[in-house]
Amino acid sequence: MRETSPLTSDAHNGSAAGGQARVRRRATRQRVSLAVIFLALFTFVVVGRIVEIFPSLHLAFIFGGVTGLLALLLPRSRRPGLLKSSEVRAVIGLLGLAALTIPFSLWPGGSLSHVLNLHVKMVILFLLLAHCVRSPRDVNVAVWGLLGGIAVIELWVFLFNQKARAQVTSMYDPNDLAFVMVCAIPLAASLAIHGRGIARYLAGLIASAGVAVVVLTTSRAGFVGIVLVGLVMLARLWHRRPLFTAALLLVSLVVFASVASEGYWGRVGTIWGAGTVAGPGAEYDREGLKAARLKIWETGLRMALEHPILGVGAGSFVIAEAATHGGRGRWQSPHNSFLQVAGELGLGGLALFVFLLYATVRICRTVIRRAKRDPQLRSYLWLAEGLEVSLYGFVIVGFTLQQAYSPILYFLLGMSVALKRLTACKSVPERDAPSPASPPAPIARSAQP
Repeated sequence: MRETSPLTSDAHNGSAAGGQARVRRRATRQRVSLAVIFLALFTFVVVGRIVEIFPSLHLAFIFGGVTGLLALLLPRSRRPGLLKSSEVRAVIGLLGLAALTIPFSLWPGGSLSHVLNLHVKMVILFLLLAHCVRSPRDVNVAVWGLLGGIAVIELWVFLFNQKARAQVTSMYDPNDLAFVMVCAIPLAASLAIHGRGIARYLAGLIASAGVAVVVLTTSRAGFVGIVLVGLVMLARLWHRRPLFTAALLLVSLVVFASVASEGYWGRVGTIWGAGTVAGPGAEYDREGLKAARLKIWETGLRMALEHPILGVGAGSFVIAEAATHGGRGRWQSPHNSFLQVAGELGLGGLALFVFLLYATVRICRTVIRRAKRDPQLRSYLWLAEGLEVSLYGFVIVGFTLQQAYSPILYFLLGMSVALKRLTACKSVPERDAPSPASPPAPIARSAQP
């Protein structure tokens, strides 16, 4: 028997490995589907509130409708159907529960309007993200749609805001604006730390500008959120690229210190009753957490316990709160996303909502663990780490604001389910998976003398 040279065998192995690498490079150069491009545009106009800057153009309706049509034309995925995902069933269950409350609501017309004009749209955004995002390039395009909207908001604040507390259009008051920034900053920072080229610097700029916007809102919830999220980000991302992470942290701290005024620290100090404030609303601010949140939280908790099955009706919390004092005085929103769901949809709705947040965080943690062992999953590591901390940001700031139906929340949820589907069965997604290559030829044993 003829002996096979080790050099020949190495050449065989190298040729096969090189062929696989070339297939991977060709796969990653595949074009992003039109559905994902229009999905990114839809996200951009919804999160960036372009719909309010140009209301007559109906951009959200156009981009959302085109995305839906293109999504139907996408080839059938080899992955399990969407309805087999427990997170998808939870989202649809929440919508179904909201619809069920309409005939029993304290304000049926308002509940119907809330479901059709807000809740349904958020569920559609969620489902489109889970269905259309099928590759690492799709992930990048979808996330840049979000970050593009965030950049528009930041520019609007820096160029056009003339109020003492920054806000953008009628959609984002100061607290809402701080909430959106706290949820978006971790995703931008993770992309900056893991990314390459100009994209990483642009993402880092968006993250640092987001810190400045949070300060300009003088939101106390925003302050708590940015501090806690910053600490979690530091613990999660510090070991990735220590020098770049340190530089990004230093820039953010400098931005924070340079923008924070004496008035800002005075208002922040009222959280624990140590600050001094002046001007309209000063008395309300000086009473701190007790005046701002505790009273309405007690009302919301009592409302949930008195209506545990179907709540007071979707979108009807404010009406129910006003009814507790005969409609006289100030009508208040729940100032807590969890009490918002519990009060409007009952304890079953709260259970679904909490499960949904827990399940999506668990998806991110699972992908992070798997990516440490499987190099082919490392292209999703930045997304998993960014989504995880962004979801923590929602929980922190959402605990003091009513944001249970916010676009950025449903974006984070949808991208988490897309991440689960991308990494569920294979190491790489179907559109990026290399074609099976022939195994290297076996090395023949040396002939016996």
